[in-house]
Amino acid sequence: MNQPTRTLIKEEVYQIPTPKSLIIGDPMYLEQIELGDNKPKKFCVLLKRISMKLQTELVWKVSKLQYEPDKLFPEGLTMTEYTAFINMGTEQKILDTFRKESFYPNLKSYEHELGCDTAQFDIMVNQQRMEEIHTGADGYYGFHLAYKGGQGHMISFNFPADLMTEKEMRHTLASLFLCPGILKED
Repeated sequence: MNQPTRTLIKEEVYQIPTPKSLIIGDPMYLEQIELGDNKPKKFCVLLKRISMKLQTELVWKVSKLQYEPDKLFPEGLTMTEYTAFINMGTEQKILDTFRKESFYPNLKSYEHELGCDTAQFDIMVNQQRMEEIHTGADGYYGFHLAYKGGQGHMISFNFPADLMTEKEMRHTLASLFLCPGILKED
């Protein structure tokens, strides 16, 4: 399948409490890590102690993806994608840069894709609130970019609209990240 043309339909930004910890990953990978296998770490977010000095926002984007016709889809394909970003930074300018899906290269510590082999991933906030998200297939569902010295994190996860309704996804994010503002109706 070819690369889609992405059209942003809406973008909303919410200030949220900075989590004390954030774990995101395929449940199988998280179990392997607990048993001492470090290989799956590159596909997970394992922030066990987050500085309370960070400002945190949840960015909600809805996009239309348009795929050109090809052998698999001779008519082309159009689909909706939801993307949630959890942006954390020591300064507002870091959050502003992350919101543009950009970063300061000289501050980057690492970047990796988030993936799963069980068609699902777990999100656990503060070792208290957890949700299981089904992706519909194995593969990559997001990424994590970290700045040196814990100055910032940009974490994203994507969801095709045929797996959850927008309302269901908003409820999931609201309960995980204590963000009641995202529940507003359009």
